[in-house]
Amino acid sequence: MMDSTDMTTPVTRGELQEVLSQVKQEHWRDLREAIAPLATKAELQAAIAPLATKAELHHEIQAAIAPLATKTELEMWGGALVARIQQGEHRLGNLERGQEQLIGLFQQTQQQIQQTELRLLTELARHTSTIHEAMRTEIKASIEPLADLPGRVSRLEAAVFGAKPDRPARRRKH
Repeated sequence: MMDSTDMTTPVTRGELQEVLSQVKQEHWRDLREAIAPLATKAELQAAIAPLATKAELHHEIQAAIAPLATKTELEMWGGALVARIQQGEHRLGNLERGQEQLIGLFQQTQQQIQQTELRLLTELARHTSTIHEAMRTEIKASIEPLADLPGRVSRLEAAVFGAKPDRPARRRKH
């Protein structure tokens, strides 16, 4: 056997052709193995046959975008929407101002109610005090004639039943 790196031994033409033929066969075999998983021209044509052409795609795109609005229409609608939004904001501003006014009126009314309540309570306290004083005066006037009643009862008992041992005088409660 010969060493492939040894350049000293002469090679014949037949040996060279034989080696080249082996190399060529190996390369063809490697090439066939590499392209074996690849699709053939017929397979590729069969695969792309159901796909749409450029003209068909263009027609489909035109049909799909036809119902869509144009830039001009969108700008017009957008302007109308902006105007409506501004009107809504203006109305909200008016509502907020009205709400602030209502809150102010409510607070004023609440203060007036509190002041009226305070005046009524003060007036009621004054009337109650006046009524209380009048009742005390009337009760005192109605009890005054009875102030000497215990002494008169004692004298009456002594006269009717005779003298009894002296009892301590009762205290009057006021």
